[in-house]
Amino acid sequence: MDQEEFLIQHLTQDKSYKEIAETYHIKRPQLTEWWDTGIELRNEIKRSNQLYHSRKESEEFASFRKLGQRGFF
Repeated sequence: MDQEEFLIQHLTQDKSYKEIAETYHIKRPQLTEWWDTGIELRNEIKRSNQLYHSRKESEEFASFRKLGQRGFF
């Protein structure tokens, strides 16, 4: 688990800090640091999530809908 994977799981798969910390045996302060220093990546994921949610219902977007948020990012 690294910062990128943490942010992707947290922001595209709605995994909580607690769930990630327990699954990967990472202490909460490390996750907080990754969150605080990952502003650029968080913004990229946020934009990707916005695009995904705004288009997921259109038929032209069906192939991306099958991928889900994480795959779309």
